[in-house]
Amino acid sequence: MTTAEIQAFLTVWEKKSISKAADALYLSQSAMSTRLKTLEREVGCALFQRGKGQRELNPTEAGKSMYPLAVQYVALVDKMTALGKEAGSNTLRVSSLNSVGFYLFPAVYERFLEKMPDAVLEMREKDTADAYLNMEKGTADLAFTPGRRQSKQVETVPLFAASAAAAVRTPV
Repeated sequence: MTTAEIQAFLTVWEKKSISKAADALYLSQSAMSTRLKTLEREVGCALFQRGKGQRELNPTEAGKSMYPLAVQYVALVDKMTALGKEAGSNTLRVSSLNSVGFYLFPAVYERFLEKMPDAVLEMREKDTADAYLNMEKGTADLAFTPGRRQSKQVETVPLFAASAAAAVRTPV
């Protein structure tokens, strides 16, 4: 069970539609369905009633029971990630595609650590959607993606070519 799957559940709950939830999280409909199905498989039951021609998704009894737990889960994750911020953390959390992080930035990371010897550098390999989600949730400070996406919380700035960009979280 991942935070992304819990967020997918909560967004489907709010939007009452997989396609609307996918749009809200800047995911494809199939990616959203996969996250929801994975969560349902891990929980062991359906969380939403699905049917042909159904306009809105309604939660099952299990989904209704899951909702307050999911809200608590997100609140707990938010509190845990705030610990580092409250303590004046010296950690830089970077999300990037494997090819970008592994091939293009090792020298940059090395130079950063030379200039900031007390810093901790956390590098996570993420696809574009997950990198943006990490930025929006505040679990990444910087993300390198192959392209731009629309987000109210993340500003995308071209890095070195039209196809590469750095994502920066903006204050809400």
